[in-house]
Amino acid sequence: MRPIAEALAKVLLEHHRQLCRPLKQTAAVGVTEQQVSHCVISYGELCRKAHPSCAPVGAGGFLYEIHQWCVKEKKWPPLNSLVVNKQTKEPGQNYPSRHWKNEVRNCIAFSYPDRPL
Repeated sequence: MRPIAEALAKVLLEHHRQLCRPLKQTAAVGVTEQQVSHCVISYGELCRKAHPSCAPVGAGGFLYEIHQWCVKEKKWPPLNSLVVNKQTKEPGQNYPSRHWKNEVRNCIAFSYPDRPL
């Protein structure tokens, strides 16, 4: 992954550790809409936390790298599923899957390793 994608992934992993893990969900079917709303992060907030040169409008390519890294390389639910538009509370139109609602629940319920990078 490029450095900005790696920085975004680190923020997402920490975000997941702080907000999703305490929910103690072990199955996606148990994740509620309220929990999804609690766990997602906006593009802007993610970029502010991750890297000074990251802009929400240009973050899609980096988030795609994270998606590929999670799904193809690690066989994990995609961390980028936690990233949403602040107003719509859903990912942008370039999200790389039509199954976001399932993927975000799988992500919330998944136990990512503490040091995956």
